Amino acid sequence: MNRWLVFVPEVNPRTFVFFYFKGGSGRSWSVRDYLGPAPSVRYARDFPSSWTPKVILDMAHRQGCFAVPAPTVDTNDIGFWRRQIEELNRKHLGIEPAPATAAASHPMPVPQFPILDLHLLLGLPKAGKREDMRRMLGSPRSEDYVTWNVARFLERAPAAGWWPALLGLAEAQAGRQRLDAGDLPALRLWHLVHSPGRYEQASRERLLHSENPEWQARARQAEPVEGTSEIDLTLSGTGYLIFVEAKLDSDISLHTTYDPGRNQILRTIDCLLEEAGDRTPRFWMLVKDRHPTRAYMQLLADYRQQPQAVRALLPHRSLSQIEDVIRSAAAITWAEVIDLLPPHPAGSTERAVLDEVRRRLEAQPPEAGR
Repeated sequence: MNRWLVFVPEVNPRTFVFFYFKGGSGRSWSVRDYLGPAPSVRYARDFPSSWTPKVILDMAHRQGCFAVPAPTVDTNDIGFWRRQIEELNRKHLGIEPAPATAAASHPMPVPQFPILDLHLLLGLPKAGKREDMRRMLGSPRSEDYVTWNVARFLERAPAAGWWPALLGLAEAQAGRQRLDAGDLPALRLWHLVHSPGRYEQASRERLLHSENPEWQARARQAEPVEGTSEIDLTLSGTGYLIFVEAKLDSDISLHTTYDPGRNQILRTIDCLLEEAGDRTPRFWMLVKDRHPTRAYMQLLADYRQQPQAVRALLPHRSLSQIEDVIRSAAAITWAEVIDLLPPHPAGSTERAVLDEVRRRLEAQPPEAGR
Protein backbone atom coordinates (compact mmCIF):
# COMPACT_ATOMS: atom_id res chain seq x y z
CA MET A 1 0.00 0.00 0.00
CA ASN A 2 1.60 3.28 -1.12
CA ARG A 3 -1.42 5.62 -0.96
CA TRP A 4 -2.58 6.88 2.44
CA LEU A 5 -4.60 9.63 4.03
CA VAL A 6 -2.59 10.67 7.07
CA PHE A 7 -2.77 13.16 9.93
CA VAL A 8 0.72 14.03 11.16
CA PRO A 9 1.06 17.47 12.84
CA GLU A 10 4.69 17.79 11.70
CA VAL A 11 3.49 17.44 8.09
CA ASN A 12 0.29 19.48 8.38
CA PRO A 13 -1.15 20.41 11.80
CA ARG A 14 -4.62 21.35 10.48
CA THR A 15 -5.85 18.48 8.35
CA PHE A 16 -5.43 15.02 6.92
CA VAL A 17 -3.36 15.00 3.71
CA PHE A 18 -2.99 12.56 0.81
CA PHE A 19 0.39 10.77 1.13
CA TYR A 20 1.86 8.89 -1.84
CA PHE A 21 5.24 7.21 -2.36
CA LYS A 22 6.89 4.96 -4.92
CA GLY A 23 10.13 3.03 -5.34
CA GLY A 24 12.64 2.06 -2.70
CA SER A 25 14.85 5.14 -2.55
CA GLY A 26 12.90 6.68 0.33
CA ARG A 27 12.96 10.09 -1.38
CA SER A 28 10.18 9.72 -3.94
CA TRP A 29 7.06 10.78 -2.09
CA SER A 30 4.62 13.67 -1.80
CA VAL A 31 1.74 15.02 0.28
CA ARG A 32 -1.32 16.80 -1.12
CA ASP A 33 -3.44 19.25 0.86
CA TYR A 34 -6.92 19.41 -0.65
CA LEU A 35 -8.54 21.89 1.75
CA GLY A 36 -6.86 25.14 0.77
CA PRO A 37 -8.28 27.55 -1.84
CA ALA A 38 -6.59 25.20 -4.36
CA PRO A 39 -4.91 21.82 -3.84
CA SER A 40 -1.21 22.11 -3.03
CA VAL A 41 1.57 19.54 -3.27
CA ARG A 42 4.80 19.25 -1.31
CA TYR A 43 7.54 16.78 -2.13
CA ALA A 44 10.17 14.88 -0.15
CA ARG A 45 12.72 17.62 -0.89
CA ASP A 46 10.56 20.06 1.12
CA PHE A 47 11.00 18.00 4.30
CA PRO A 48 13.98 16.84 6.41
CA SER A 49 16.22 14.43 4.48
CA SER A 50 15.78 11.76 7.17
CA TRP A 51 12.03 11.54 6.49
CA THR A 52 11.35 8.42 4.44
CA PRO A 53 7.91 6.90 3.75
CA LYS A 54 8.50 4.52 6.67
CA VAL A 55 9.24 7.46 8.97
CA ILE A 56 6.06 9.25 7.85
CA LEU A 57 3.91 6.15 8.42
CA ASP A 58 5.55 5.48 11.79
CA MET A 59 4.68 9.06 12.79
CA ALA A 60 1.13 8.58 11.52
CA HIS A 61 0.65 5.49 13.71
CA ARG A 62 1.57 7.30 16.95
CA GLN A 63 -1.10 8.09 19.51
CA GLY A 64 -3.05 11.13 18.36
CA CYS A 65 -2.07 10.65 14.71
CA PHE A 66 -3.80 8.64 12.02
CA ALA A 67 -3.17 6.67 8.81
CA VAL A 68 -6.02 5.44 6.60
CA PRO A 69 -5.50 3.53 3.32
CA ALA A 70 -6.50 5.73 0.37
CA PRO A 71 -8.66 4.45 -2.50
CA THR A 72 -7.27 4.32 -6.07
CA VAL A 73 -9.13 7.39 -7.31
CA ASP A 74 -7.52 9.96 -9.61
CA THR A 75 -5.78 12.62 -7.53
CA ASN A 76 -7.23 15.26 -9.88
CA ASP A 77 -10.75 14.45 -8.64
CA ILE A 78 -10.63 17.33 -6.18
CA GLY A 79 -14.25 17.06 -5.03
CA PHE A 80 -13.84 13.38 -4.11
CA TRP A 81 -10.69 13.95 -2.06
CA ARG A 82 -12.07 17.00 -0.31
CA ARG A 83 -15.10 15.00 0.81
CA GLN A 84 -12.89 12.13 2.02
CA ILE A 85 -10.62 14.43 3.99
CA GLU A 86 -13.43 16.55 5.44
CA GLU A 87 -15.06 13.38 6.78
CA LEU A 88 -11.78 12.16 8.34
CA ASN A 89 -11.20 15.60 9.88
CA ARG A 90 -14.71 15.53 11.34
CA LYS A 91 -14.48 11.96 12.63
CA HIS A 92 -10.95 11.98 14.06
CA LEU A 93 -10.06 15.65 14.69
CA GLY A 94 -13.49 17.02 15.59
CA ILE A 95 -13.27 19.60 12.79
CA GLU A 96 -16.54 20.20 10.97
CA PRO A 97 -16.40 20.81 7.22
CA ALA A 98 -16.58 24.49 6.30
CA PRO A 99 -17.92 25.08 2.74
CA ALA A 100 -16.23 27.92 0.90
CA THR A 101 -19.44 29.98 0.95
CA ALA A 102 -19.80 29.55 4.72
CA ALA A 103 -16.13 30.37 5.30
CA ALA A 104 -16.51 33.53 3.24
CA SER A 105 -19.65 34.66 5.08
CA HIS A 106 -18.26 33.69 8.52
CA PRO A 107 -14.57 34.65 8.51
CA MET A 108 -12.30 34.02 11.47
CA PRO A 109 -13.23 36.61 14.12
CA VAL A 110 -10.82 39.42 14.86
CA PRO A 111 -9.18 38.99 18.31
CA GLN A 112 -10.85 41.26 20.86
CA PHE A 113 -8.01 40.83 23.34
CA PRO A 114 -4.21 40.80 23.10
CA ILE A 115 -2.95 37.31 22.28
CA LEU A 116 0.42 35.65 21.80
CA ASP A 117 1.52 34.03 18.54
CA LEU A 118 -1.84 34.04 16.78
CA HIS A 119 -0.21 32.65 13.62
CA LEU A 120 0.79 29.51 15.54
CA LEU A 121 -2.69 29.09 16.98
CA LEU A 122 -4.19 29.30 13.49
CA GLY A 123 -1.91 26.45 12.43
CA LEU A 124 -3.40 24.01 14.96
CA PRO A 125 -6.38 21.68 14.37
CA LYS A 126 -8.11 23.72 17.09
CA ALA A 127 -8.41 26.57 14.57
CA GLY A 128 -10.84 24.42 12.57
CA LYS A 129 -13.31 24.44 15.47
CA ARG A 130 -14.94 27.76 14.67
CA GLU A 131 -17.12 27.95 17.78
CA ASP A 132 -14.08 27.28 20.01
CA MET A 133 -12.17 30.00 18.17
CA ARG A 134 -15.08 32.43 18.40
CA ARG A 135 -15.12 32.09 22.19
CA MET A 136 -11.35 32.11 22.48
CA LEU A 137 -10.87 35.30 20.46
CA GLY A 138 -14.00 37.12 21.58
CA SER A 139 -15.16 35.96 25.03
CA PRO A 140 -13.75 37.58 28.18
CA ARG A 141 -14.24 34.28 30.05
CA SER A 142 -12.63 31.80 27.66
CA GLU A 143 -10.44 29.28 29.51
CA ASP A 144 -8.87 28.29 26.17
CA TYR A 145 -7.55 31.87 25.94
CA VAL A 146 -5.82 31.48 29.30
CA THR A 147 -4.53 28.01 28.43
CA TRP A 148 -3.06 29.12 25.10
CA ASN A 149 -1.31 32.22 26.40
CA VAL A 150 0.12 30.68 29.56
CA ALA A 151 1.41 27.72 27.54
CA ARG A 152 3.01 30.10 25.04
CA PHE A 153 4.72 31.99 27.87
CA LEU A 154 6.10 28.70 29.18
CA GLU A 155 7.34 27.63 25.75
CA ARG A 156 9.04 30.97 25.18
CA ALA A 157 10.98 30.71 28.44
CA PRO A 158 13.78 28.17 29.09
CA ALA A 159 12.13 25.13 30.68
CA ALA A 160 15.07 24.74 33.06
CA GLY A 161 13.93 27.99 34.69
CA TRP A 162 10.33 26.98 35.46
CA TRP A 163 10.09 23.18 35.32
CA PRO A 164 11.71 22.41 38.71
CA ALA A 165 9.52 25.05 40.33
CA LEU A 166 6.39 23.65 38.68
CA LEU A 167 7.31 20.21 39.97
CA GLY A 168 7.64 21.76 43.40
CA LEU A 169 4.10 23.14 43.18
CA ALA A 170 2.77 19.70 42.30
CA GLU A 171 4.68 18.06 45.14
CA ALA A 172 3.32 20.66 47.58
CA GLN A 173 -0.17 19.56 46.53
CA ALA A 174 0.59 15.85 46.64
CA GLY A 175 3.82 13.92 47.05
CA ARG A 176 4.91 10.87 45.06
CA GLN A 177 5.86 12.90 41.96
CA ARG A 178 9.31 11.25 41.56
CA LEU A 179 9.88 13.06 38.28
CA ASP A 180 13.35 14.11 37.13
CA ALA A 181 13.75 17.90 37.22
CA GLY A 182 16.44 17.50 34.57
CA ASP A 183 14.09 15.69 32.16
CA LEU A 184 12.62 18.83 30.60
CA PRO A 185 9.10 18.60 29.14
CA ALA A 186 7.73 19.14 25.66
CA LEU A 187 4.38 20.94 25.70
CA ARG A 188 1.43 20.08 23.49
CA LEU A 189 -1.98 21.73 23.47
CA TRP A 190 -5.35 20.09 22.83
CA HIS A 191 -3.95 16.63 22.12
CA LEU A 192 -6.62 14.24 20.78
CA VAL A 193 -6.74 10.79 22.40
CA HIS A 194 -8.98 7.85 21.57
CA SER A 195 -11.06 6.17 24.24
CA PRO A 196 -9.15 3.11 25.58
CA GLY A 197 -10.14 -0.06 23.76
CA ARG A 198 -10.98 -2.04 26.88
CA TYR A 199 -13.26 0.69 28.18
CA GLU A 200 -14.88 1.04 24.76
CA GLN A 201 -15.67 -2.69 24.64
CA ALA A 202 -17.02 -2.80 28.20
CA SER A 203 -19.08 0.33 27.68
CA ARG A 204 -20.65 -1.04 24.50
CA GLU A 205 -21.63 -4.23 26.37
CA ARG A 206 -23.08 -2.17 29.22
CA LEU A 207 -25.24 -0.15 26.82
CA LEU A 208 -26.32 -3.23 24.88
CA HIS A 209 -27.56 -4.98 28.03
CA SER A 210 -29.21 -1.91 29.55
CA GLU A 211 -32.95 -1.35 29.62
CA ASN A 212 -32.62 1.95 27.78
CA PRO A 213 -33.67 1.55 24.09
CA GLU A 214 -31.66 4.61 23.07
CA TRP A 215 -28.52 3.18 24.67
CA GLN A 216 -29.12 -0.21 23.06
CA ALA A 217 -29.43 1.43 19.65
CA ARG A 218 -26.25 3.43 20.26
CA ALA A 219 -24.33 0.26 21.17
CA ARG A 220 -25.21 -1.27 17.80
CA GLN A 221 -23.72 1.64 15.86
CA ALA A 222 -20.21 1.23 14.49
CA GLU A 223 -18.82 4.54 15.77
CA PRO A 224 -16.99 4.56 19.13
CA VAL A 225 -19.35 4.88 22.08
CA GLU A 226 -17.12 7.54 23.63
CA GLY A 227 -15.73 10.28 21.42
CA THR A 228 -12.12 11.40 21.19
CA SER A 229 -10.85 13.22 24.29
CA GLU A 230 -9.17 16.59 23.88
CA ILE A 231 -6.39 16.93 26.49
CA ASP A 232 -5.94 20.60 27.27
CA LEU A 233 -2.20 20.44 27.92
CA THR A 234 0.30 17.59 27.72
CA LEU A 235 3.74 17.69 29.33
CA SER A 236 5.92 14.84 28.14
CA GLY A 237 9.47 13.88 28.98
CA THR A 238 11.62 10.84 28.43
CA GLY A 239 10.40 9.25 31.65
CA TYR A 240 6.94 10.72 32.26
CA LEU A 241 3.66 11.80 30.68
CA ILE A 242 1.42 14.39 32.32
CA PHE A 243 -2.15 15.11 31.21
CA VAL A 244 -3.42 18.49 32.40
CA GLU A 245 -7.09 19.46 32.63
CA ALA A 246 -7.50 23.24 32.51
CA LYS A 247 -10.38 25.06 34.21
CA LEU A 248 -11.25 28.72 34.70
CA ASP A 249 -14.79 29.50 35.87
CA SER A 250 -16.26 26.11 35.03
CA ASP A 251 -16.08 22.93 37.09
CA ILE A 252 -15.53 19.43 35.72
CA SER A 253 -18.15 17.50 33.78
CA LEU A 254 -19.62 14.89 36.12
CA HIS A 255 -20.67 12.39 33.45
CA THR A 256 -20.38 11.57 29.77
CA THR A 257 -23.27 11.17 27.34
CA TYR A 258 -23.58 7.41 27.75
CA ASP A 259 -21.91 6.81 31.11
CA PRO A 260 -23.30 8.63 34.16
CA GLY A 261 -20.45 7.30 36.34
CA ARG A 262 -17.58 8.50 34.14
CA ASN A 263 -16.60 12.05 35.08
CA GLN A 264 -13.95 14.20 33.42
CA ILE A 265 -11.22 13.25 35.90
CA LEU A 266 -11.77 9.50 35.45
CA ARG A 267 -11.95 9.79 31.69
CA THR A 268 -8.67 11.74 31.50
CA ILE A 269 -6.87 9.37 33.87
CA ASP A 270 -8.06 6.37 31.86
CA CYS A 271 -6.73 7.92 28.64
CA LEU A 272 -3.48 8.86 30.40
CA LEU A 273 -2.85 5.30 31.58
CA GLU A 274 -3.56 4.03 28.07
CA GLU A 275 -1.05 6.36 26.45
CA ALA A 276 1.76 6.55 29.03
CA GLY A 277 3.32 3.17 28.18
CA ASP A 278 6.51 2.73 30.19
CA ARG A 279 6.57 6.37 31.28
CA THR A 280 5.39 7.53 34.70
CA PRO A 281 1.81 8.86 34.34
CA ARG A 282 0.69 11.97 36.18
CA PHE A 283 -2.61 13.87 36.25
CA TRP A 284 -2.63 17.57 37.08
CA MET A 285 -5.21 20.32 36.92
CA LEU A 286 -4.65 24.01 36.24
CA VAL A 287 -7.43 25.90 38.01
CA LYS A 288 -8.56 29.33 39.03
CA ASP A 289 -8.92 28.31 42.67
CA ARG A 290 -8.88 25.35 45.05
CA HIS A 291 -12.09 26.25 46.84
CA PRO A 292 -13.47 23.21 48.70
CA THR A 293 -16.88 23.60 47.04
CA ARG A 294 -15.36 22.79 43.66
CA ALA A 295 -16.34 19.32 42.47
CA TYR A 296 -12.80 18.64 41.27
CA MET A 297 -11.37 19.35 44.72
CA GLN A 298 -13.95 17.13 46.41
CA LEU A 299 -13.41 14.26 43.97
CA LEU A 300 -9.61 14.45 44.16
CA ALA A 301 -9.81 14.33 47.96
CA ASP A 302 -12.25 11.40 47.91
CA TYR A 303 -10.19 9.49 45.35
CA ARG A 304 -6.95 9.93 47.32
CA GLN A 305 -8.67 8.51 50.39
CA GLN A 306 -10.39 5.67 48.51
CA PRO A 307 -8.45 4.64 45.39
CA GLN A 308 -10.36 1.35 45.45
CA ALA A 309 -13.48 3.35 44.54
CA VAL A 310 -11.68 4.54 41.41
CA ARG A 311 -10.69 0.94 40.68
CA ALA A 312 -14.36 -0.03 40.75
CA LEU A 313 -15.08 2.62 38.11
CA LEU A 314 -12.04 1.64 36.01
CA PRO A 315 -12.05 -2.15 36.41
CA HIS A 316 -9.70 -2.62 33.45
CA ARG A 317 -6.93 -0.80 35.39
CA SER A 318 -4.86 -2.21 38.23
CA LEU A 319 -5.18 -0.78 41.73
CA SER A 320 -1.44 -0.02 41.82
CA GLN A 321 -1.72 2.08 38.63
CA ILE A 322 -4.68 3.98 40.01
CA GLU A 323 -3.11 4.58 43.43
CA ASP A 324 0.05 6.02 41.92
CA VAL A 325 -1.80 8.44 39.65
CA ILE A 326 -4.55 9.57 41.99
CA ARG A 327 -2.34 10.04 45.06
CA SER A 328 0.04 12.21 43.02
CA ALA A 329 -2.74 14.22 41.34
CA ALA A 330 -2.32 17.97 41.82
CA ALA A 331 -4.51 21.06 41.39
CA ILE A 332 -2.19 23.98 40.63
CA THR A 333 -3.56 27.49 40.26
CA TRP A 334 -2.97 29.63 37.20
CA ALA A 335 -1.68 32.39 39.47
CA GLU A 336 1.02 30.06 40.84
CA VAL A 337 2.17 29.28 37.30
CA ILE A 338 2.16 32.93 36.25
CA ASP A 339 4.42 33.72 39.21
CA LEU A 340 7.06 31.45 37.60
CA LEU A 341 7.21 33.58 34.45
CA PRO A 342 9.87 36.25 33.90
CA PRO A 343 8.72 39.90 34.11
CA HIS A 344 7.70 41.75 30.96
CA PRO A 345 8.01 45.51 30.39
CA ALA A 346 4.98 47.77 30.45
CA GLY A 347 3.69 48.58 27.00
CA SER A 348 4.74 45.26 25.49
CA THR A 349 2.32 42.76 23.97
CA GLU A 350 3.48 40.21 26.56
CA ARG A 351 2.62 42.57 29.42
CA ALA A 352 -0.80 43.30 27.89
CA VAL A 353 -1.53 39.56 27.60
CA LEU A 354 -0.44 38.92 31.20
CA ASP A 355 -2.63 41.77 32.43
CA GLU A 356 -5.62 40.29 30.57
CA VAL A 357 -4.96 36.81 31.98
CA ARG A 358 -4.72 38.23 35.51
CA ARG A 359 -7.98 40.13 34.98
CA ARG A 360 -9.72 36.86 34.12
CA LEU A 361 -8.29 35.16 37.18
CA GLU A 362 -9.63 37.95 39.40
CA ALA A 363 -13.06 38.21 37.76
CA GLN A 364 -16.02 36.74 39.56
CA PRO A 365 -17.58 33.75 37.76
CA PRO A 366 -21.04 34.20 36.25
CA GLU A 367 -23.90 33.08 38.50
CA ALA A 368 -25.16 30.63 35.91
CA GLY A 369 -23.69 29.02 32.84
CA ARG A 370 -20.14 28.81 31.65
